[in-house]
Amino acid sequence: MGVYLALFLIIIMTYPVIKYNKNLYLIINSICIFIVMALRNSSVGADTIPYKNFFESTNLQNLPSNFINWLAPLHSQRFETGFMLYNKILYSINPNFQYELIITSFNMN
Repeated sequence: MGVYLALFLIIIMTYPVIKYNKNLYLIINSICIFIVMALRNSSVGADTIPYKNFFESTNLQNLPSNFINWLAPLHSQRFETGFMLYNKILYSINPNFQYELIITSFNMN
């Protein structure tokens, strides 16, 4: 909770920067949000642990062979096939879940 309070205070304290340079204000706050999202623990958040379990098991699952099945969730799971492919690519680069958090946070910002 303290991290989120500090993030909120940084946003308020940097608000006067917006008068001089809006892009600088956006960059400062985006970096702060990125740091919180990317470097969090895997136990933070209600859905982070299921995403971690899914990430660690992506190398065991096969992708569907026909294109029609790419549009629906794989094997009636809650994860789409595109997300599974994204996880497979990230897992093949580095099997550490923190790496996925960093890359996904970078994509979100």
